[in-house]
Amino acid sequence: MKELFENFKNFLNEENSYPLGEEGDIEKISKVIIFDEDRNILILQRADHMKWSPKKWDLPGGHLKNKETAKIAAKREVKEETGLSINKLVQIGEVGDITVFEAIVNKKSEVKLDDENSDYKWIKPNNIADYDFVPELISFVINLETE
Repeated sequence: MKELFENFKNFLNEENSYPLGEEGDIEKISKVIIFDEDRNILILQRADHMKWSPKKWDLPGGHLKNKETAKIAAKREVKEETGLSINKLVQIGEVGDITVFEAIVNKKSEVKLDDENSDYKWIKPNNIADYDFVPELISFVINLETE
């Protein structure tokens, strides 16, 4: 687990942190690794009009709003970006300003993307290297799955 967080910490220290996007955003971020019943994870491709890392693959999540908890922000961001309602979130760690959660959804859940993302896929975590992910996020997911 320590190596997992070190990899993500390196990602944050390389000036790759998520820029603030909307009014009321604060520096803190929530990200969610969403598993389906077959242990596939949901990944989102950032739209080409996005200023930060367009067309790269990422996990659902985003910035907290003022006075919002990481858990509430994670649920809100997942709903906004995917249309999925997450009831049970488990916090699996914190790295810098990012709180990472894990959740499981019903395989029948329909993903409805917002305008920040152009595509989505359900993949096995060990296939994540096949996608152009935001820096260091590949090793973050691979290490998480093997723990």
